Order: sequence, then structure tokens, then C-alpha cells
Amino acid sequence: SAGDRQRVTTTPIPRTNGACTSANPWACSCGSHPACSSGLPGALEFGAYLRRRFPQITSLGGLGSCCRQATNSPDYLSAHSLGRALDLMIPEIGGDADNTKGDPIVAFLIENAQSIGIQYIAWDKAQWRAASPPGQRWSTLRGSYKHTEHIHLDLNTDAANKRTPFFT
Repeated sequence: SAGDRQRVTTTPIPRTNGACTSANPWACSCGSHPACSSGLPGALEFGAYLRRRFPQITSLGGLGSCCRQATNSPDYLSAHSLGRALDLMIPEIGGDADNTKGDPIVAFLIENAQSIGIQYIAWDKAQWRAASPPGQRWSTLRGSYKHTEHIHLDLNTDAANKRTPFFT
């Protein structure tokens, strides 16, 4: 229910517009797209904050690692390519998500999504979308990649540029 109370301004992910040269969405093949960026200041600062607050995060990844398509929707760029997505690595237990370690982080992210500027979260076969209507924000994660070993989150452009209440 905390997720339904959040009012987050969402920033759309740009289309690839033919800038990607590979049909493989994992390939770093969209380098000519002008929206691609390494980690933006708010994403870098927020990632460091999360690492300090939640020691169960073993590493932080995904910040502007390469300019590529979204794995679930190859007509769009990955939010990682825009410098405003983070992957919070949580060790699995026997191939399953460690909910004891990951769920408290996700609860914090959702309870504070509005002040931080979090527009999307994927964790343990589920996804939360701020853009969906209340009551429909949680859904099953489609596709084969289930996010059991990390929490993925997308920041809106304001958060990625440190212009939300969390950063002030």
C-alpha cells in the first residue's frame, strides 16, 4: 500500500531510433545515441548512500556501463545507458532471492520513492512501476530475467540530477 501512495513524476526512456547496431539487447551497440551517459550525479550519490545504509548490498552496478537497448523492450534504451539506473547486488540463497536481505531495501525504496524520485523497481520476479495506477503498480516480472540476485531501480531525471527533496 505504501507504493500506491507515492506520486512520482516519471521520465520516459528514449527510443533507440536505429542507433543500435546489434539485435542482441545486451550488446553495447547504441553508442551513437545522444541520450547515453555515464552515471549521473544523483545516481552516483544515491548508490553510495544505499551502500552505507544497507551493508547487505555486496556491490553496486549498472551505472552507464554501456549504451545498449533495454533487454525487455529492445526498441528503447536501457535506463542504465542513461546513467540513471542502479543494480544493488544481493547474494542468492540456492538460486533464489534472499528476501531477508533484499526486501527491507525494497520497502525503503518504495516508501520513499516520491522524495527520492524512483520510478521503477525490479526484484525477485516482481516489478513496481510508479507510472501505473494505484492498485496496479506491482506486477509479475515478464521475461526470463527474474532479478533474484539484484534489485534494479530507475531514477527519474530529476533524481539523477539531484533535484528531488531527498537530495535537498
